[in-house]
Amino acid sequence: MTFRYLPIDDEIAGHIRAMLRDDAGNALEIWTAQDDGNPCRSCLRVTRRGERLILFALRPFTTDGPYAETGPVFVHAEPCEPYERIDEFPADFRARTLTFRAYDTRGRIDDAAVADGVDAERTLERLFAPDDVAVVHVRNPAWGCYDFRVVRGD
Repeated sequence: MTFRYLPIDDEIAGHIRAMLRDDAGNALEIWTAQDDGNPCRSCLRVTRRGERLILFALRPFTTDGPYAETGPVFVHAEPCEPYERIDEFPADFRARTLTFRAYDTRGRIDDAAVADGVDAERTLERLFAPDDVAVVHVRNPAWGCYDFRVVRGD
């Protein structure tokens, strides 16, 4: 089984940078990271101390319903190259413990797992085993923040 690892849409990141306002109506600020570890949802790279970031509210769902939550995510304040190696699990997430949430075609949680990034493909194969699983969200296990989504490859 193959997978595609997808960052947020570049149009979303561009809109956030240009308007400094998210879809929830929040006025946003640019701030400087005080430590390492805030993943940019555009380039899918873990940011380093001193990088400028924007924190905003994102609803990463294409369906409605009780699971279609909105939560905080980061992007670089300056444009960065969107993640393009979509056939490879993002390297900066390999060393992390992650939550994987599988959603069916109606947007309901089908299954979930907490696993290390080194075991990502094995975890994803199990979660995508049911035919009606449409997408898996990769998230931070402690904070619950959305990192990126995974869909089946071609």
